[in-house]
Amino acid sequence: MTTAELKDAAIFVMAYSFLQMDSTEKLGLFINKKASKFIDELIEAMTPIVGHYHSFKRRIETQINALDNKASIAKKSFSTTAPQLACDLLYLRLAPNERKGQRLAPILAEFYAVNKDKIAYISNKSCDTKYRKEAEDSQTLAYFYIENI
Repeated sequence: MTTAELKDAAIFVMAYSFLQMDSTEKLGLFINKKASKFIDELIEAMTPIVGHYHSFKRRIETQINALDNKASIAKKSFSTTAPQLACDLLYLRLAPNERKGQRLAPILAEFYAVNKDKIAYISNKSCDTKYRKEAEDSQTLAYFYIENI
């Protein structure tokens, strides 16, 4: 696995864990039924991909732990929801227009191609609801993670 794919996988696993953390199955609706359904579908689609990267678990965890350390040192305060942050991470790391010419592993490119509308729907709806302030913080935090991985 290349370093670039390792970083992509780490962001992907972080997004997956954020979605799992705030699973609609456990906490109820997020924004509306459609958004909640999409969250559940994203978790379902992401599970086999996370399994695909299991053999690189230690290397991925090292990347994520380093990010957590950088975030804790930054001493910035963010208010966001887990689904917003997960979708922002997925979009800002996987979208072709955000990659600056970097190739994306086929398994991640396929996931994004199939699920980009769901990711966009959740992100956009977050901006249009009571979570507007959290949406701004979510993007800021997502950029922080992506720039520091």
